[in-house]
Amino acid sequence: MDYRQLGDFRNIAIRINDLPFHEGYLQSDKIELALFSEGYDHGWAKLPNENLVDVEELFYSDFNFDSYRQALSKINNLIDIQRQLFNQYNLYHILDRNLFFNTKSLPEQDMLINQFIIKSVCLLTEHNIDLMVIHDTPHSPHNYILFECAKALSIPILNIRQSAIPWGATIELGLGRDAYPLELSLNKHPNGLAESVGNYIKSLGGTYSDAIPEYEKERYVKYDGNLWSWKKEIRRLIKNRFSINYMRNSTSKYKTLRLLNSKSTEVSPFDRYVVFFLHYQPERTTLPEGDIFNQQLLAIQSLRSILPEDVKLVVREHPSTYRNKFIKKFRPNSFYNEISMMKGVVLSSPLQNPFDLLDGALFISTITGTVGIEAVIRGKCCIYFGNAVYKKMPGAYHIDEVWQDRELLEQIVSDEVKPNISQVESYFEYLLSYSVNMHSYKGSFADYNAHLKNASEALLVIL
Repeated sequence: MDYRQLGDFRNIAIRINDLPFHEGYLQSDKIELALFSEGYDHGWAKLPNENLVDVEELFYSDFNFDSYRQALSKINNLIDIQRQLFNQYNLYHILDRNLFFNTKSLPEQDMLINQFIIKSVCLLTEHNIDLMVIHDTPHSPHNYILFECAKALSIPILNIRQSAIPWGATIELGLGRDAYPLELSLNKHPNGLAESVGNYIKSLGGTYSDAIPEYEKERYVKYDGNLWSWKKEIRRLIKNRFSINYMRNSTSKYKTLRLLNSKSTEVSPFDRYVVFFLHYQPERTTLPEGDIFNQQLLAIQSLRSILPEDVKLVVREHPSTYRNKFIKKFRPNSFYNEISMMKGVVLSSPLQNPFDLLDGALFISTITGTVGIEAVIRGKCCIYFGNAVYKKMPGAYHIDEVWQDRELLEQIVSDEVKPNISQVESYFEYLLSYSVNMHSYKGSFADYNAHLKNASEALLVIL
């Protein structure tokens, strides 16, 4: 869909922190609400105070039902909205990550959810909002509830989102798997961009050291290629002033890693196997973009249940689980124990080269990980479980597709269906018309601010 087919909007609510808009860019008669969080600059919004809303403050503010009663009487589908939110699997997982909610009883949690549903619905209807704009899939409690209420009220949502092209961003209409990018025919790409796409594809077809993302490369170097460093742990312990909580977490991390190593094995290239690449958690890419499969064990069980008996399922842990901040609740002992007890499922050595695993596999699987792009470029199909940025890429299939079409799965396993590199290259060329260019490709994912600035400026043209 071309962005010019969107139609005209009069009352827009924008939820973007530190938006690098310049004075004169915005038309005040269209921007009705600027939604932000405490501590972020919102000076770009030349609006009266009543049109500036700190969403987090609204979420935690005192609630008086009587002050909302008159507004609620005009909302015909309030009960439907409440039912929709309270029945959401993802919402309760998002709330579980919130320390404030974890101190509350279940009835108190339900009351707080309902209060913010009422606040959100009244805010959107009183301002007659007819378009919502956000940067990335909402994944904090207040943003998630606010935008789910907007969906329930049938308010269109534009989501500025990372593209499958590392230096690009798409502007999608909607949230979730049904969302689709707008064609940005206004976007002029500089000379040499097609060459950059070619270089990117070439890098992913080479060695892992050439393709590893910059953020992961930095962690790899810091840990000398390992997942544990006594030196780093001692430094962090000193930095945290020998905090008891940090000591407990560090001890837990060490014991969990030992458990993983004890249950891991080197995978032979002569085996018939499929690789499932785990995500680091918690992250937006699994919650909410993984849907119910933010619990990755569900994805592993689903995949194992449809694979042939003679095909092994290899599960590879994400190195950032131990190189980044370790959170025990996302890797309890039962997680690895459950995986290792499944017939035909093995945990790979976490230090085994991922490209070696990938190249020897029949196909690979992930929730939404960019390893799906790497696999397809290296000639392997990918089965993904969530709302991946490469939804339409040749060689990438959602689990629903293969679950409903077992013949397709058989063809993927037997190598009858495999990615066509020329089709993959065409996909990336096609994607350019849907992506905002951020900068010349330098072998790493775009800096957050560069991503935001360029995507936001393109969005202004649409608005």
